[in-house]
Amino acid sequence: MTEQLINISDVIYRDDLYPRIEHNQQKAQEYAENIDNLPPIELNHHKELIDGKHRLTAYRLKNLEKIPFFVTETKNEAEFFALAIKRNALHGVSFNEKDRK
Repeated sequence: MTEQLINISDVIYRDDLYPRIEHNQQKAQEYAENIDNLPPIELNHHKELIDGKHRLTAYRLKNLEKIPFFVTETKNEAEFFALAIKRNALHGVSFNEKDRK
């Protein structure tokens, strides 16, 4: 299977639907230093970021134009948000108290 790449400028970040309140720049920098080992980001069919904000930031820090991705279709914003919460709770930076509320 060929890896799908998308222009970073085409990825849509919806602050209103992304479950993390605070960004961890240190984690993004750590990811940038290990960019070849990062999994693809997850987008919905509208190119909206479901999971991978720190990875996306890492690619920007490295001045890269394209990022690997895969698509998961979402029916509505509620489904998008629930999926984003589930994905972000499974790996990477743990949710802090603000995120959990």
